[in-house]
Amino acid sequence: MSNLNDPRGEFADGSLRTFTAYEGSTPLLSVVPHRSPLPDPMRQTNPNVPVPLSRFAYLRRVGTTMRLETPRSAVYAEILDPRVGALVAALAFDLTPTELAARTGLAVDSTCACIGLLESMGAIAPADRPGSLKANPSLGGVVDEDVEIPQTWEFHDLLFHSRVRAGRQRQKLGRSTRFGDIGTGSYEESTEPLPGDVVLPRVDVANAVASDRPFGEVLRSRSTDRDWSGPDLQLSQVSELLARVCESFPRKHGLLGDQGDGFGRTYPSGGSVYETDLVIVPTRVTGLPFSAYLYRPHSHSLSPLRGSDESAIKLLYNASEATGGGVSTPQALVVCAARFPDLAVKYEGIAYSLMLKHVGILMATVAYTASAMGLGCALLGTGNSDDFAAATGLDYYRHGSVGEMTLSVPPA
Repeated sequence: MSNLNDPRGEFADGSLRTFTAYEGSTPLLSVVPHRSPLPDPMRQTNPNVPVPLSRFAYLRRVGTTMRLETPRSAVYAEILDPRVGALVAALAFDLTPTELAARTGLAVDSTCACIGLLESMGAIAPADRPGSLKANPSLGGVVDEDVEIPQTWEFHDLLFHSRVRAGRQRQKLGRSTRFGDIGTGSYEESTEPLPGDVVLPRVDVANAVASDRPFGEVLRSRSTDRDWSGPDLQLSQVSELLARVCESFPRKHGLLGDQGDGFGRTYPSGGSVYETDLVIVPTRVTGLPFSAYLYRPHSHSLSPLRGSDESAIKLLYNASEATGGGVSTPQALVVCAARFPDLAVKYEGIAYSLMLKHVGILMATVAYTASAMGLGCALLGTGNSDDFAAATGLDYYRHGSVGEMTLSVPPA
């Protein structure tokens, strides 16, 4: 005989309670609210009506348990019996609880109890069937899941949105101790070039920007330049653009009223981590042989990266395809390469979301700088991270690509 361990709602002190379905004394499934109580944990399930699994439900391992989650709600389920794992898998076939029980070895009433909890947490797609979950403000449940949630929401997009915005998930935000001192080990803030580096011409940034057009004009003149038939880029132009974008200079900072001295760049970065590096893949840059180079701002040099030239060529043709450029390639490809662990140890829970914000700011800074210098730039909407790892020899999980741009000299 199945049962739930508590009737409903919250404890007297307002804290949220976990509900567990049992078969006899054997625990089967627990549902755990993040932020709001289950609306109806005791709801009844008709054993003869098919049960559809939500298209947003997913299973993952957490520690030594399997967890069923959905971005539809602020509740998750812990699977405590392997038969319930089989039940969740079988829910993809829109079977009735009676049929599900026969397939999994659970009793029918135990199957119904588990399904009732899953439907309360939003893991079952609301359907026009007897006893289905009707509209509920806390979960947003309606008769049809595609009416509740527009089909334009892809699974991964809604999951990402719900996990990096406050509201439905309770998770740690901020500096993490569980990651220890994880780092990439591939980036050193040295003012001395490394052996084999291409030392770039020195740039007096303050003097270079003094003759720029007003910033408002630069903004209005920026355009996406996909015509790569112009002359070769000069190494001095690449040097100036990188120096303008990544120059480090003293800056006052204030946190909670505490003023202090620090360093900044032309663009902001959460916690001043500046975890995103620029990698240059030149095809027509005077004085710079074809390869992939990591820019080191503190030494103002380009470090050749050891990878596959074939993969580097793929990156260039991917850029051409992304811009409709046919078989032509840009004078240079600029790739934003993020040192993922460096930001995650400081902003656990929102690291990748914050990283994407940083990439957008950095790409805009490059684009406006190129505009101020009279260079062409196109921001790309996609890129191949596997090809980048192969082209550079950088670790996919520790120092990977998150954004791409082309750089060129416009034709006369």
